[in-house]
Amino acid sequence: MSEGLQIGEHIYNNAPCGNKKDFSSFTDLEELFSSIPAEVQKLWPLDLSDMGYKTRYEQAQISSEQMGFVQNILLKAQVFNAEENYILKLKLSFEDDKLKLTHESMLQKKGLSGNNFANSIMKQSQKFLTAYDKTRTGLKKDDVSEIVLQARSAAKSRPALRGGYVWANQGFDFATKTEQLSMRRAFKKFLSAYGVNMSDKDLNRFTKPCHFAAFGCGVPAEDAAGHKLHLGKAFMLEQSWQAKWTTAQPQAEEKRYALAYNQKGILPTSRRRKAIAKLSKSYHAILRKYYEHYASKRSQVSTLGAYKRLMMQKFKQLVGIAGR
Repeated sequence: MSEGLQIGEHIYNNAPCGNKKDFSSFTDLEELFSSIPAEVQKLWPLDLSDMGYKTRYEQAQISSEQMGFVQNILLKAQVFNAEENYILKLKLSFEDDKLKLTHESMLQKKGLSGNNFANSIMKQSQKFLTAYDKTRTGLKKDDVSEIVLQARSAAKSRPALRGGYVWANQGFDFATKTEQLSMRRAFKKFLSAYGVNMSDKDLNRFTKPCHFAAFGCGVPAEDAAGHKLHLGKAFMLEQSWQAKWTTAQPQAEEKRYALAYNQKGILPTSRRRKAIAKLSKSYHAILRKYYEHYASKRSQVSTLGAYKRLMMQKFKQLVGIAGR
C-alpha cells in the first residue's frame, strides 16, 4: 500500500520503457480508474510494496463488451523481491459500479512454496474490494464486488499445480451449487477408495471447500513423494473447481477458517488445527464420529480401545478443545 497511489500511475511507472504495445494509453487508464475513490486506489492489489515486493507490468490493456456497458482491463505483472518471483494474470471488470476481479493465473518462478504468497495477494485483493464496496450506496446482495478464479490442481504438471487445496484455505466458496454437488460425489468416491464410507446425510453437511480440505479421520494418504497427508488435503490436491469470494457476509464460515489458517506467527503444522476450531459444531461432530469409527484402520496401537483413546486425544487437539 502506498499513500497517494494512483493506479494508472502505478501501472505506467512500473511498465517497460519504450515500446508499450501491450498497454492502453495513460489517459485511458486514468479515465478507467477515475470511478474508484482515492482512499481505495491506495489499496491496489498489485502494489505490495509494504511487504517488500516490487511490481513490473507486462500488459495493461482495456477492452469493452456488452455494447460498452462492461469495461475490462487485462493485466499481466511480475511481483518479486530478492528471494521470490511470481507472474500474475488478472482481469478487472467494471460492471456498472460493481467490480469483478478475475485471477486468471499465478505462476511461481522463484521462491519456496511455504511463503504463502497466495494469501498475501488475496488479502490485498479482498481489502481493495471491501473498501470499494463501502463507498457504494444502496448496495444489494447480488450486486457486491467479487473475486473469481479456477482453483486448479495437477499433481503431475511441472511445476505441480496445488490450487484445489490452496484456494480452499483462502476463504473461497464454490462459484455454483453444481460445483458443490460435483465435489461431494467425487469426495464420496475418493473416501471409499481408502475404506471410508461416509453417509449422504453427513456428506450433505460439506458445503464449503474448506470442509473438504480440512477433513481427516486418522486414515492416512500419501503423495507421490511418500509424504503422509490427511485425506482432505490429498483429495483437494487432485481437484479443480470454480471459486468465488464476495464482499458479503464477512463472518461466513469459510472466511473465519481462512483468517485462522493464515494467521501470522503460527507454525504451518498448527494452521489446520487452529482453522478447524473456527468451524461449526456440526462439522466437529462429523470429525469426531469418523475419528472414532475408523480407529481400527490403523495398527500402531495394540488394542482398539487404546487406539480410540489416542485418536480422540488427537481429535480434541485438532479442534482446539484439549483440556476442556
